[in-house]
Amino acid sequence: MLRLALADAVVDLDPAWGGRLASLSIGGDAILLDAASAGAQAPALGWGGYAMAPWVGRLEGATFTWEGHPHSLPADHGRHAIHGLVHSRPARVDAVSDTTARLSTPIPSPPWPWHAELTQEVRLVPGALTVTGEVRAERDCQPVALGWHPWLRRGPGDVALRVPAGQVVVTDDELVATAATEPVRGATDLRTLAPLGERRLDHTFVGLDGPVTLAWPTRTVELHPGEGIAAVHVFVTDDDVCVEPLSARPNAHRVEGADAASVGLVVACPDAPLRASWTLRWR
Repeated sequence: MLRLALADAVVDLDPAWGGRLASLSIGGDAILLDAASAGAQAPALGWGGYAMAPWVGRLEGATFTWEGHPHSLPADHGRHAIHGLVHSRPARVDAVSDTTARLSTPIPSPPWPWHAELTQEVRLVPGALTVTGEVRAERDCQPVALGWHPWLRRGPGDVALRVPAGQVVVTDDELVATAATEPVRGATDLRTLAPLGERRLDHTFVGLDGPVTLAWPTRTVELHPGEGIAAVHVFVTDDDVCVEPLSARPNAHRVEGADAASVGLVVACPDAPLRASWTLRWR
């Protein structure tokens, strides 16, 4: 485990689990759900803050076609593939200091049809945490997406949420994203800061106009999408809320040809990696 610390903020990173954010505390308040608290949801997808690459969210049928060639991936979420291939693989520690760490995780090939690597830099600065990622193709250009899945605690006291976006991605009855969007309404209209209450969400918001705000009774944090972030997915359970910055919409690999760019899919090449970043600020 690697520990970064600055003022009243402490971050633990776990290289054994993809270099994920294993915990984040601010002024003694635990912001992230850690592995011990996750219980039965651990060890893979239900705790910390992990990277998703080379795809994000659900990939329909665990298959996609690129340049006329069909590709299959492990179906690890019913008949679908979910959250990429790096979240639970060991990461190499490239550099570490009191406030900054850089880690790299090869994307396994197979099952990914190409060779690529994810590099992440996690940096603490006064009042903020910044995470930057880069997916670099080793030889062949390839379609990639990158995102992060932080599990944030709802308590103590219910958290209020604001997502300044007017559009949400349409999903099918299996919660698989389509290429269509619709205006936010009802439970998905989060443009005004309000307690989550009975809302249970699993939705991708696009067209963001500013940071996402989470406010507890004693603390407020803002998630600022940075370079390369095209959408934010919000997943709300009884105990947690996930605000996931994404470079592309979920299921983007199922959109072929010229339309792929419209859902955020990027073709990464050895000399042109996909870069994305986000910052969590608190007060």
